[in-house]
Amino acid sequence: MGRIDLTRRKFVTGLIGAGAGISLAGCDRERPVARSAALELPQVVKRGAEDYEVWRQSMPWQMRKPARYPAAIMRPTTVAEVGDAVRFARREGLQVTTRSGGHHVWGAMLRDDGLLVDMSRFRGVTVNPADGTATVGPAAWSDRLARELAAENLAFPVAHCATVPMGGYLMGGGLGINGDEWGPLACFSVIGADIVTADGERVTANADENQDLYWAVRGAGHGFFGIVTAYKLKLYPLPKAIRVNAYIYPVARLAELGDWLRGAAADLPKTELLVLLLENPDADPAAPPAERKLCVVRPAVFADSDEEAERILRPLAEHPLAKEALFSTGLQATTMQRLLEESIDYQRGFGFGRYAVDTLWADPPQPALDVVAQEFLQAPARKSHVVVTIKRNAALPDDAALSQITDTWIGAYAVWDRAADDRANIDWLRQTSAALQPFAAGHSINELDTGADPGKIERTFSPEAWRRLGAVRAARDPDGIFHGFLESA
Repeated sequence: MGRIDLTRRKFVTGLIGAGAGISLAGCDRERPVARSAALELPQVVKRGAEDYEVWRQSMPWQMRKPARYPAAIMRPTTVAEVGDAVRFARREGLQVTTRSGGHHVWGAMLRDDGLLVDMSRFRGVTVNPADGTATVGPAAWSDRLARELAAENLAFPVAHCATVPMGGYLMGGGLGINGDEWGPLACFSVIGADIVTADGERVTANADENQDLYWAVRGAGHGFFGIVTAYKLKLYPLPKAIRVNAYIYPVARLAELGDWLRGAAADLPKTELLVLLLENPDADPAAPPAERKLCVVRPAVFADSDEEAERILRPLAEHPLAKEALFSTGLQATTMQRLLEESIDYQRGFGFGRYAVDTLWADPPQPALDVVAQEFLQAPARKSHVVVTIKRNAALPDDAALSQITDTWIGAYAVWDRAADDRANIDWLRQTSAALQPFAAGHSINELDTGADPGKIERTFSPEAWRRLGAVRAARDPDGIFHGFLESA
């Protein structure tokens, strides 16, 4: 490990905020177009129009664009126009998909021959400090929501990446900042939603109205059968002292570290436990992978004072494994905004490049961590990384579609720059995923590779929730106006 420079300020300070992030390549203008009648809707482009491909490729956030082609893309500005779009699709026999901000790595919003409703103009945030709630549009970014809440000394378990929009994030569960304290997942802090249904009508769903939709909107992910135009969120007091540390180890110690953190978690209130496998961008590219790649334990505490933060994290700092770290940053002050800003980093591959991802909830966790550590050493791209979350709170309420988690979440992210390297990196991801499947007790529907195994979709939900989800879909969208889950990534 001696070749790795662990004192470089750019790398070491960047670890504090780490968590987890328009090319025209692949244009296929010769493919037959599924045409329909003229679309009499605002802000719409049909396939075959001069600017269609620019619109289409701007829908996914990342640089790798799926070769799937909607018949048209429509960008509404009002709730009435969302309803018009759904009714138009029904008349024309088109299925509908929805885009909040395009952050779905596998591009679930892009489907062949249907109508894509781009909700990117629905990005408003209205904070009501009097009752501790906020109303947010599905395209509002984590960064914007966190900033507007901080101005009122309030907070929400936003995504760890600044550019993640609320729509897909909340619909799929939301493994957010300080999620164990405000959770266990962000979707459980959704207390209402305005939804345009399959008949083009607007309804409100909450614990008292349209309870079936309220159940589904909290965890159904991109298989949801409606369009959310606004969420109502429960808010929390903004912690006064957010403090983080980072301990650096060899990758081979991941399972041992995971065991330590799971054992310590119950005695660490107000604490988030993340572990990252990543490559030091300052390391010699010719060095063996075990010398270039690192395991970073990053605890963050959301306390009311410096004294409380130090007291909560002291058991970790005094543990023998903490003293065996190759390097420790020491306790550092940060803010919600800084955590989000530091989630965008080109060198580590956070927020830039071509992406593929797969995730699971692990049970038992220790052999799964051993496997992912071994597989990570084979990752062909230097920006690829693995995120492990050790949860203190894995108890789920029974009133939501999200129904399968454990105390250990693993996300494998292949990140690279060139289209020519697509196959090698996706192959690595799928090899890693296959090796992890014996330990999978569920998956995250928003970050799920179904290309090699569409059966993962059903296994994301409990058997009871899967059956109920099908029943609610049949009742609310009997004609199949909305596309279901993306079964082939």
